[in-house]
Amino acid sequence: MMNLHTTFAAIGAVFLLAACGGSDSADSSNTAAGMSAADADGPKEIMAVYTDHIGRIADALEQVEDEESAADAAKVIRAATTEMEVLSQKVENMSQMERARLAMNFDEEFVQNQSRFAIAMAEIASRDEQHLQMVADALDDMPTLDN
Repeated sequence: MMNLHTTFAAIGAVFLLAACGGSDSADSSNTAAGMSAADADGPKEIMAVYTDHIGRIADALEQVEDEESAADAAKVIRAATTEMEVLSQKVENMSQMERARLAMNFDEEFVQNQSRFAIAMAEIASRDEQHLQMVADALDDMPTLDN
């Protein structure tokens, strides 16, 4: 079982990562619409696909009310993890300049999705530790883009 402090530390780290950059670019969901991680080419598209998946996870977490919805959220997280592993590998292969460009593509939607993610996790934690553990276990394997 994953230590819950580790889960919340990871969420906090994501917020620190979000503070590293900012973008005035168009809504990242427009860039990510229908795009898979394999199709993402370059920092802007990688960030857009990542933001889209964080939004999907936040949507699922916000629906957790019982064991069934927690299991559904865990499925969404695991599906996103598969895509995020591809994105993480792409970031690992980037030059330092490309990584800097990636950080510059954090936008308002990314920050909003991260906030929704963290708030939903806190709400789940306040309601039911078993539901929290179900989604936390799914989050164990989710990679970050900070390679």
